Amino acid sequence: LEPTGDPYLDAGPDPAFKQRRLRGWALAGVITLTVPTLWVFAMSQGFKMNRQAPPTEDLVRQGASDYGCGLSRVWFTWDSDNPDARGTALKVYNPSWDSRRGWNGQGKQSVAYTTSPITKKVEGKDREYDVTCGIFFSDPSIAPVFDTVRVLAGENYGEYSPLSMPAPVSNPALPVPGQAYKDEAVVHDLQAQPNVSTPVTAQIRSYMDAWGKGDRTVLQALITGDMTPAPLSGGLYLASPSDASEIKVYQAKDLSRTYADVKVRWSSKSGAVVEANYRLDFVQKDGRWLVSRIDSIPLDQKAYVSQN
Repeated sequence: LEPTGDPYLDAGPDPAFKQRRLRGWALAGVITLTVPTLWVFAMSQGFKMNRQAPPTEDLVRQGASDYGCGLSRVWFTWDSDNPDARGTALKVYNPSWDSRRGWNGQGKQSVAYTTSPITKKVEGKDREYDVTCGIFFSDPSIAPVFDTVRVLAGENYGEYSPLSMPAPVSNPALPVPGQAYKDEAVVHDLQAQPNVSTPVTAQIRSYMDAWGKGDRTVLQALITGDMTPAPLSGGLYLASPSDASEIKVYQAKDLSRTYADVKVRWSSKSGAVVEANYRLDFVQKDGRWLVSRIDSIPLDQKAYVSQN
């Protein structure tokens, strides 16, 4: 037979050739279908990458925890021979803070490490967190301090600001139950009359003294049954009744709530003094005002700084 120029006809019914020819057409078909599909998929993934996904709540909470404990580390690190080092570190958190912010300039201590046993979102606040930190010192003879600081998470992930100064509290392993505040940051109620404010003020000073001493017997007599007489952490104590100052007692118009704000100067064995702000709730029982809750709150509005 004369050659026709068609490889298939010229080769005759060769099975191997026919298989190669079929595989070639099949491969061409796969490429034709796959390339457009891959292009569409790649474009869609590119668009997704351009849209930054918002951070999860867990990431924001962890960031607030790290930020709050970082502030606590700086807050409880001081050296009377080099006080400016503390001020420089504090200005990272608030430019208006100096080395003597919340400290009397005495003593020397450094923080070895911190832990964050509790970080909780503030009820009714989208971006505010209460961070409780454990502060452990390089000198093992200094008792660990637990404190709480309120932190604001910025609109952009990774931006945080302090809404309060760190305030020493009890070890969170010894919880102090109570009702949640609805208006923690702003006082809306009226100042109480002297027949209420005078005995409440006396109870506050007695409570702070017993809290610092860790006197559970006295604490038990000053609190309601649902509270635990947990001692203050860190070996801090009230050196004088006057170190519980700027006490303001408030009472709701319907008398449903009585509470007080107080600034406390806690002393340590090293001679250092650290300041903290608290709010205490009271209930009246058998003619006596008993503490039903104590909390650290952002009373100092100058503590807030917005970081852009």
